Amino acid sequence: MERKSQISAEFMIVIAILLIIFLSLFIVISKKNSQADSLRKALYAREIADKISASINSAFISGDGTSITEEISGSFKDGTPYTISIYPSVKIVEITYTSQLDTRHYSSTITTSSILGDITQINSTITISNSNGVIYIEK
Repeated sequence: MERKSQISAEFMIVIAILLIIFLSLFIVISKKNSQADSLRKALYAREIADKISASINSAFISGDGTSITEEISGSFKDGTPYTISIYPSVKIVEITYTSQLDTRHYSSTITTSSILGDITQINSTITISNSNGVIYIEK
């Protein structure tokens, strides 16, 4: 009888140790998954902000009469919503999004500060046009 209770106690200890190991692995994997998700969103933000920045720069460099239409979905490929704002005074395009309950930003530079139009809270298709060296942003 004593032998059975010893085996039961040892079995419980082994189960407890295995449970601790699996729980530790779960925590590490969950943390890595969260970091990967943050990085993925940052890369989406970079891609979109750089694309808009490149379009503004192209319209400016190409000269008078240039017009470029950019499709902006308002959400990343994973469904996370974002908005774009253009700050001509500091020559940046900024994308704002939420990741892990924090508001995050990514900025991309532009070559001109001569930008007019609806330049904040952009989350729909825009037309970027150059008229006499001034860039116009229209939704």
